[in-house]
Amino acid sequence: MNTLFRARVDKKLLRKAQEVCREMGLDAQGAVRLFLAALVRRRELPFKVSAETPEDELLQPQAKRAEILDSFYGDCPPRLQAASSSVVSRKPWR
Repeated sequence: MNTLFRARVDKKLLRKAQEVCREMGLDAQGAVRLFLAALVRRRELPFKVSAETPEDELLQPQAKRAEILDSFYGDCPPRLQAASSSVVSRKPWR
């Protein structure tokens, strides 16, 4: 059974995406279906997500996050500094 899925997309972006899809022999709806199928199969986005700006702290590499935390906790008592380093050393959720 199929269901209707709607999303608001910038008109220029949609036109450009439709052009690319046409070059690949697809339509935009087919590309969205492929994306959703890959998302379900992999249980993750089918492409790498990265920060658009170097200032985006949440998506920085682990070393950069550690540097940010160290600068934040630098003047804290040693007990809190140890806690901050253990947070950085944890593996990402997966």
